[in-house]
Amino acid sequence: MSYSTFLDIQHMYPFSDMEVLAGHDGLSTRILCAGVLDAPDSIKYVRTGEFVLTTGYIFMNNTDILMEIIRELYNRHAAALGIKMFRYIQDIPEECKALANRYGLPLIFIPSRFSWNDILNPLILNISMSSDDTSSFINVYSQLLRAIQKSQSITDLLNSASTILNHPITLANVETKSCLNYPTGFQCPLSLDENFFREAISEEHYLGDETALFYSGRNDTKVNLLVSTLNLDDYQMLILWNAPGIEDNGKLNMLIYATLLISESIFDMRKKQKDLIHKKNFLLENLFGKDTCAAKEEAAALQIDPWLKYSPVLAQLASSCGQDYQDISIYNAKVHNCFEQLYQKYNIHSSIGQDGLFRFLIPINSLWNTYHDIVTYSRQYGKRIQSVLQTAFPDRAIHILIGQAAQSWEEIPAKYQDTLALMNTMKDKTALYHPALMHIHDIGASFLLLQPGIYDRLPEFYREFFSSLSQVDTTVQDNILETLKVYVECGFNYREASRILNVHHNTIRYRLEQFSNITGLEITDQDDLLTILICLQYHNIRKKE
Repeated sequence: MSYSTFLDIQHMYPFSDMEVLAGHDGLSTRILCAGVLDAPDSIKYVRTGEFVLTTGYIFMNNTDILMEIIRELYNRHAAALGIKMFRYIQDIPEECKALANRYGLPLIFIPSRFSWNDILNPLILNISMSSDDTSSFINVYSQLLRAIQKSQSITDLLNSASTILNHPITLANVETKSCLNYPTGFQCPLSLDENFFREAISEEHYLGDETALFYSGRNDTKVNLLVSTLNLDDYQMLILWNAPGIEDNGKLNMLIYATLLISESIFDMRKKQKDLIHKKNFLLENLFGKDTCAAKEEAAALQIDPWLKYSPVLAQLASSCGQDYQDISIYNAKVHNCFEQLYQKYNIHSSIGQDGLFRFLIPINSLWNTYHDIVTYSRQYGKRIQSVLQTAFPDRAIHILIGQAAQSWEEIPAKYQDTLALMNTMKDKTALYHPALMHIHDIGASFLLLQPGIYDRLPEFYREFFSSLSQVDTTVQDNILETLKVYVECGFNYREASRILNVHHNTIRYRLEQFSNITGLEITDQDDLLTILICLQYHNIRKKE
């Protein structure tokens, strides 16, 4: 069924909660458009069939102005005048009701609890459905809804919305004057300075309550734009550029509705994102704290795949004087933005503890076959984390330590505890301390020597560094390890090793190069050499057992 008059829609919510105060003879007048009348000169833009909404501010305590408005609306063939009562207007004078009755102009009492958004959304939709040309509005409405449902982030939503509406959109921070434009290449035609924001929120531009307003640029170039306020920590204003003038009521109403829909969707999306971030934070902090009850099912429900392999990462922010930066928390808007960006771009899961440490889980790709692959690519993830944090906190030094890869969800707490223990140890070991990005493998055998119960860790340590040798033929592997053992035992002398093994000294060099290429360890590097010696010792013990 299509609706086109107040008689048709008065049984529908919220119109069912409204009361007709006068002008009952005009209730069958067809409603063709809707608009808000809260500026003195706006009445000259009222069009035939318009359902005019007002707070009554412009005729507050002035019966003569209301009488003149009723006459002008009658002359312009308006469909009805809806007045939000008990905000500025407590009662409608009897002479105004009598005039409305004579003209057949419905005066509608609107309860103050309804926002213009509550009324405009269903009203504009019903108007569009009953018009001769419904395809444009319904198509835009449907596309916007689909975009909202499919968008994984606010960026996705705004990019889609600007394309669907064919209008650039800007998110603006009133305090910092920073903004994000969609599409990204759009250049704002007005300078978003103090004067702009002060004028944009001026009451003279309101189309209704403070949810949405129409602002006309006062620069040399005339610029019309729609502005919707956002209740977000980082952005307080959404601007839709190149809006039609108020005289183009049909298209303007459509864009008002679209702008309100986008704003509400952003708020809802950000609220859901915040809820998800807080829930993830709680789950990961429990997981890192050795809570074995951190269920896989709960993780999966929070968009964390517990069947992937992950490496834990620790990041610490410090001030320029070297003090830990612990004056941030999970409630910080910058922290939320960092977490959302890392998840959307890189599938990195994040948390922050009461100790001020950031904790991350970086995913290990199943195509990374060797520990060398894992180290190389996880270090790249570390650089991405570093870049995102540095952008958000440019005045802070960032220390990042990447842990070893956990082979299962259950192994993550142990790998995290190793990383945390090493970071705490590094604070007291200036020789090991590095001010920026570091991988736990960069420390090599030093990490193992710092661990309690070192002998129990040898199998895992050996597997981490020498497992890649198992990918080559057994004979080749045996030759490489035997050559490495003899080369070390004879004091790193190629010719002596070749004499003992009865092979050419170039064969010794070739096998050692093979070892380096396969494991990524260099025998000439001090830390790598310590790792090699420990692994060789364990290999020899294992052979004897």
